[in-house]
Amino acid sequence: MKALADYVHSLGLKIGVYTCIGTKTCKHGLPGSYNHYAEDAKTLASWGIDFVKTDNCHKPSGFSEQELYANFSKELNSTGHEMLFSLCEWGVDDVQDWGAKVGQMYRIQMDHLPLWEFGPYAAGKGFGQGTLNIIEYIATLKPSTFVK
Repeated sequence: MKALADYVHSLGLKIGVYTCIGTKTCKHGLPGSYNHYAEDAKTLASWGIDFVKTDNCHKPSGFSEQELYANFSKELNSTGHEMLFSLCEWGVDDVQDWGAKVGQMYRIQMDHLPLWEFGPYAAGKGFGQGTLNIIEYIATLKPSTFVK
């Protein structure tokens, strides 16, 4: 991975990876980062990763999303290697109130599908997963509430 990241950087580009704050990833049930935040953060930093997209599936009980994301964020920051930390929380746990303290990007609604209109069949806030549904949902939000 280090060689791949070096090559991507030599092209003037950035490189990112996907993981999950839970025990497994959302798709395919691959190992997540839970109980390995420090180890994963050090590995990602040693590879030269620039972007970490972190999903929110298979979370252990007894922890809020905010706690789990904050714990992983702390470990990423402790490496000294700059990485953009993206939280995928679907807006369920009021991420707009705490997300900017933990990462640089966060999701405020359910997954988007490449359809004009599609009802709310996924986890998360919003009116649905289609483009029209997302536009209508975003129109109800007050952007000033996301800026502190």
